Amino acid sequence: MVAETVQAFITTMDALKINMTSVDSVHPLLSDLVQSLNKLAFLPRDFDGREKTKQWLTQLNQMRASDQLTDEQTRQLLFDLESGYNAVIACLRGR
Repeated sequence: MVAETVQAFITTMDALKINMTSVDSVHPLLSDLVQSLNKLAFLPRDFDGREKTKQWLTQLNQMRASDQLTDEQTRQLLFDLESGYNAVIACLRGR
């Protein structure tokens, strides 16, 4: 499960870094990430990385498939994903 979650984080971040910013490109990646995060039982229920990822998924659900994330949205999403990734790694190290 940990490897799957790390892979989902990295895949999503890499996609954004190569400008794959359409909703129909980002949504499935974020959805997979949320599902992976939900399977990690050692994360606290209110784990911020999971909550922020869910918020982004909700935001994408309100957009059309052909919409593009703005540069600002892309930058913020990358920041939130990197923070969540680092927090998962920190939780693993603290176990």
